[in-house]
Amino acid sequence: MSLRPWLYQITVNVFRNRVRRRQLPLVVLDGDPRAASETEQPERAIELSELAQELSALLASLPPRHREAVALRHIECLSYPEIALVLDQPEGTVKA
Repeated sequence: MSLRPWLYQITVNVFRNRVRRRQLPLVVLDGDPRAASETEQPERAIELSELAQELSALLASLPPRHREAVALRHIECLSYPEIALVLDQPEGTVKA
């Protein structure tokens, strides 16, 4: 019996667990993540807040597998090969 597949799966599982633990709590979706300056236009702050709410709702509406892929790419900034490894999917499937 080869140890390579066993060690590979352990590595993937550890990586998945780490990504899941830090995935969404690090992201602020309730408004503008930047500190509002006194010179910032109120209209722009409202637009950013509405955009954040809309993006949050759209992300929540995705199926869990798609939501995880989007979060890994755009929130966690993982590469496609890293996402493919975490999700145990071919890289082409992740890109689609």
